[in-house]
Amino acid sequence: MTRALRPLLLTALVLALVILGSSATLRLSANGIGCSPWPSCYGLLETANQVQGSNLIKALRLTHRLTATLFAILALVIVAIGWRGWARPAKALGLALVGVTGVLAWVGLHTPSPLPMVTVVNVLGGLALVALCAALAACQD
Repeated sequence: MTRALRPLLLTALVLALVILGSSATLRLSANGIGCSPWPSCYGLLETANQVQGSNLIKALRLTHRLTATLFAILALVIVAIGWRGWARPAKALGLALVGVTGVLAWVGLHTPSPLPMVTVVNVLGGLALVALCAALAACQD
């Protein structure tokens, strides 16, 4: 039965990469990575306000939120299906996957935020999601 989880885990891995990429793009654009005249406009509040109103950023934010929601549901489904057949290491990875997903969902309630720690948690959490999905996929026989 755990072998059947591999396609779900690979889907979760792809979703985690989309989440990580869209989150990084949103953060960089909110700080004005493409503003003019760059770099003097980078990190200014007025630059951030201009970027946040663009249709592209609104679409990217919606994509990020939908992908994150799908990922959270998929992570819960993966752990629920695999739990009984998993050995202890896979169970620990599954719990970590759900835990990191929960932390990122909670942090998502407090973003955007000017606090650097929010950015660090988001980036490290996104990388952790990718690593945990890959590790769980590798555990499947």
